[in-house]
Amino acid sequence: MLKLPNISANYRKSVYSVKTKYEEAKIKIKNGQISSVHYRTDSDKEFYKLSKKNFKIRIIGKDNYKRKVIHFLYPKNNKYKLRLGITQHLKLSSWSSLPHKFETKLERGFEEFFFYLLKNSPNSAVQIGQGVWHNFKKVDKSWIVKNKTFSVIPMGYHPVVGLPNVKVSYIWAYLAKFKRWEKI
Repeated sequence: MLKLPNISANYRKSVYSVKTKYEEAKIKIKNGQISSVHYRTDSDKEFYKLSKKNFKIRIIGKDNYKRKVIHFLYPKNNKYKLRLGITQHLKLSSWSSLPHKFETKLERGFEEFFFYLLKNSPNSAVQIGQGVWHNFKKVDKSWIVKNKTFSVIPMGYHPVVGLPNVKVSYIWAYLAKFKRWEKI
């Protein structure tokens, strides 16, 4: 389990789960792909399956940073802050995750995870972090990430690039604590 002050994430038995005080989502993974997404709020008794027809899909970038971004959870009301989706690189050894405009104005309290789904040997990618962690502690480093592992993502510059021959996808989850932190 990976935990930040207001959001936690876990991966067990092909299910990625993310939880906050008011929300919880479960993503089932089969053969390295997402087979279903289930969600509930604090007022729901059970999880319900999110419909693919309601996902917001965007193709972003070009050339070696072209990617498909699918938003599963997006703004509904002021109480529910969890945002969830997947970014899929469209080429091998490509990169993504340039910061959104709001992320260049560094602030305390931004909480985000990536969960990597990497294909092809060596099943590794490089994650770069240049900005601040949720507690406003500065970060300027890079680290190797592996298939089916988590990484905390700083606010600021945080691209990820696949090693040669590796295709990168990553499930992302973050808290949109302020309207200015919306990515969609």
